[in-house]
Amino acid sequence: MLRYLRSLGPLLVVLCLGLASANAETEVNWQRGLVIAKGAAVGDLRSPSRQLARVKAERQAKRRCKAILLESLSSIRRASGKKIGSQKQEALDGLAALIFPLTTDYGTDGSVVVQMALPLDALRAQLFAPDQPIAKESPGPAALIIDARSLSMSPGVGTVLGDGKTKYRGPTLFFRSEEEARADPRVGKEAILLSAKRKRGEVLVLEPNALAEELAARPLVAILWKGKS
Repeated sequence: MLRYLRSLGPLLVVLCLGLASANAETEVNWQRGLVIAKGAAVGDLRSPSRQLARVKAERQAKRRCKAILLESLSSIRRASGKKIGSQKQEALDGLAALIFPLTTDYGTDGSVVVQMALPLDALRAQLFAPDQPIAKESPGPAALIIDARSLSMSPGVGTVLGDGKTKYRGPTLFFRSEEEARADPRVGKEAILLSAKRKRGEVLVLEPNALAEELAARPLVAILWKGKS
């Protein structure tokens, strides 16, 4: 495959930079809480060594991967169902610093393919003012699991929990089952399960005062949902 990438030559640059709009090289993984992209670059045949060609190719691949990832953000859904849309360039520049590498594949010919990711929570924090957990004693750091499988909803950035008195929008992951959620080390087996009664726009409505009782020191929300992404 990497030899094939080399044969594409300058065309590869055009493809890599244009794939984001078509989402061919990006993935929103709601369970991992990441936006993931891939970028590639061929080795420079003029480099005096394969190692030097690889260093330059890796730098180019990462630059292209970041561009692809940032361009794809506008197509991600908010909790309201609408797409995020275009953001100010300053916002994108701020998010670029939070992108980190996941994998790097080196070709024997000096070509490089990288996979990089941006936390969805970083995007949420950029779009909305961060909510803070209620300041009071808590029995532990367990997350909240919200069972919304009976509701018509899809994953989105910025989901709000409401209990009639308190509203909270915090770091959120999405799972298909309670077992999946509890198996994730970020959620844990001691997470507290609450039921969502209905959805109102981007707000999942819980039992009255449920957040006031359970939200303290539990900033992570794991939402159970059913349906197609």
